[in-house]
Amino acid sequence: MSGLYQSAFRGYLIDHHSPAPPAVTLEHLDIAEYRSFFRTAGISSLMLYCKDHWGYSYYDTDIGTQHPALKQDWVAAVSKVLREESIELNAYYCLEYDSLAPDIHPEWSILDAKGGPVSLKGRMAKWGMPCYETGYREYVLGQLAEIVRNYHPDSLFLDIFGKSLCYCPACRAKFQEKFGYRDVARMEPYLTGRKLVAEVAILQSDRSSAAKAGNRVVMNAIGRCKQSDPHREAMRRRSKAGPCGFHQRSFG
Repeated sequence: MSGLYQSAFRGYLIDHHSPAPPAVTLEHLDIAEYRSFFRTAGISSLMLYCKDHWGYSYYDTDIGTQHPALKQDWVAAVSKVLREESIELNAYYCLEYDSLAPDIHPEWSILDAKGGPVSLKGRMAKWGMPCYETGYREYVLGQLAEIVRNYHPDSLFLDIFGKSLCYCPACRAKFQEKFGYRDVARMEPYLTGRKLVAEVAILQSDRSSAAKAGNRVVMNAIGRCKQSDPHREAMRRRSKAGPCGFHQRSFG
């Protein structure tokens, strides 16, 4: 990574939560207008969406699906301006919300205790939610490698990780292997609202090209458990992990 973070003082986020046309057409994207704005506002650090909550990518990807309204490689266009203006590039990538991935690969979906696919609930869009213990893991790592290799960001921001329990066969097997519990109900007291898998950092064992290249990797929504459970400390000691058995590691 570069040393731009040491002098960056004013940040900005180009925030795309953009469904496909006709809902969003992206016809007014203008890189010249953004350059002018960066200069006027004195922006020194930019967070740029590379993949959004719908699962669309904003760059030319050989692995994922580019947003159908884009007429250019938007990440390439913006990153070029950032280099020319000496602005830090923080590449944003959404992990747990991705409607396209489980739609194309239903076997990648997070499953509830009854075996049904999980999607986001509440006032926001009902985004799909894929599980990292499926083929989605390699999909994510492949896209992160593309982003690092092609655009050389100063850092990565990986959003929404470990928010939801998953009861898919891979997660059940991993939970039993790690903690020796067969009864799914034993998960609830100390894992409600968190990812079942003990290795909460998706890059932990893989040490992706992002980490190897020296990039700073920030992960959002790892969090800590609030529930009290008599097995929690024993689990923490057995897994040599952070609170509630979740591994925590800094990359970079």
